[in-house]
Amino acid sequence: MDKNFWRSARLPCRAEPGNLRGEPKVYARGAVSSSDLAIVQDPTLGPAVAAQLFGHVHKEEFRLLPNAPRGAGPVLLTSALSPIYQTNPQFRAFEYDPATGRPVSYNETYAELREGTQEPLWSFGYDLVDAYPVLRQGVRESGFLLMDHFAQLAERLGAGLEEWDTYAGWYATQRANDLQGCGVATRPQGGAAGLNETQKLACRKKYICALTVRTQAQFNDCEGASAWEQEGQRLSSRLLPHSPHLYYPTLHHQWLAEQRDEKESVRELRGALADGRISDVESCTGRLQRSQPS
Repeated sequence: MDKNFWRSARLPCRAEPGNLRGEPKVYARGAVSSSDLAIVQDPTLGPAVAAQLFGHVHKEEFRLLPNAPRGAGPVLLTSALSPIYQTNPQFRAFEYDPATGRPVSYNETYAELREGTQEPLWSFGYDLVDAYPVLRQGVRESGFLLMDHFAQLAERLGAGLEEWDTYAGWYATQRANDLQGCGVATRPQGGAAGLNETQKLACRKKYICALTVRTQAQFNDCEGASAWEQEGQRLSSRLLPHSPHLYYPTLHHQWLAEQRDEKESVRELRGALADGRISDVESCTGRLQRSQPS
């Protein structure tokens, strides 16, 4: 094809590791259809999609296609101006190559919310390719950003070093989140603070698995989900038809309990889920939320 285009939509493809608290969890509902994936992974049509831009999860992320064609553009997720999902407001200005119409980088501007009625103070956040040397090198070699460059970034994130710290810091736009507890040189912030090195590695693996567009079953295979975790997924899924606002919080607390080897702390929650006692589920999630580090 001799023309490239950008695709924009509300829902990202398939798995969504971001959610209300920012833990690396996945769900596979509200997903794009298999026919949609067939288009963006088609060897001829796929490379014509210079970039895919999504929102919805209110976190700063990217996605990888399981069978990305050569020359596929990146899939980028953005946070939002709304701070209701525990993020600071932000917006992005993209740079692109006028000859090909493909993205080269973006500059992000954000504001740290202040108390009361004070107006937010907007300031420069970061330049994408300056923040991640592997992306800068990719642009130098190709002239623009490709999904392959983000696959290389995902490999580096798995090591949990400087790239992970940068990524975790901007995941919730400079607000504390669980990914910050999973790096090698972790900061004591978010619910995942205090994990040992084995638990941090498992946390990073879970998140890297979630970056690739997958079904829930494929995600479980990738991360090696325990039977206990899969049972928790099944119990929490009962909330989706009538109490979807509780779905992510229950997954979050079970994830933390397993990471910290504190499964007993969610025994009451899982019992309420099993029995369908929605009011007790809500009470349990509230207590667990209040007991976490801010």
